Amino acid sequence: MASYFVTSIAPGQWFYVTDATPAATISAPRGSLAIRTDVGNESIWINVTAGANPGTDWERIISPDINGDLDLTGVDQITLLDNASPALDIGSTGLLNLLRFITTNGAEAVEYNGVNPFKINTGGLNVVAGTVALPEASLDVASATTDAADGAVTASLVLRKTYPAGAGPTPVVLPARVGGWRVVDAYIVANGAGGTLRVKNGANNITNAMAEGGADTITRATNCSLTNGVFLSGGTVSLEGVAGTSGGSVFIRVEPL
Repeated sequence: MASYFVTSIAPGQWFYVTDATPAATISAPRGSLAIRTDVGNESIWINVTAGANPGTDWERIISPDINGDLDLTGVDQITLLDNASPALDIGSTGLLNLLRFITTNGAEAVEYNGVNPFKINTGGLNVVAGTVALPEASLDVASATTDAADGAVTASLVLRKTYPAGAGPTPVVLPARVGGWRVVDAYIVANGAGGTLRVKNGANNITNAMAEGGADTITRATNCSLTNGVFLSGGTVSLEGVAGTSGGSVFIRVEPL
């Protein structure tokens, strides 16, 4: 097929349909377009010849294959529309925004809107800066610890918090978890003697009183309410009472519900 052109794009710019590589066969003004139609090489090209003089400096800008895929092997980078929401949607039938790129100034983001979990098959995830925020309801219990079950080995979590001398509650914040936690054990390691402390859930006692027995002495609770010790999702356990003059550390063991 012979190459030909029409001057319908803009004055001084041409539009070609050709069965050969434009860079080797066609001389045209800057900004002209060419469509290559021979089987297996279908592509769109733009003339980037410097200045307004005709030339054969063409760049391929899009190359769909026979299945409609894009060949971007010759592209160094893709520049999206600035300050746009969305700037690019990548989708499928029934979900056109499966992957969305937003370039709104000050609110740039990449969104995944799929129904199935986003999977990283290899390599992991490295967050160099910033934070990772997960809504509580989205946490997968299997990723942290196994649900408790009678007769089964159950992983537990021990939280340690130092407490000061004197009176006043010491809060111990439980991590957020779907399903929640139950306090099953508590003990204190005091720096001195003289205080009496207990673990509570609000106004309700979880353990009996634990008396500080002296420096580096462990005092464990002898009673632990499995009812008062339940915290759905996260929560705050409180160590209350009057500590001695030296303070110490409290250790609280929780199991997943």
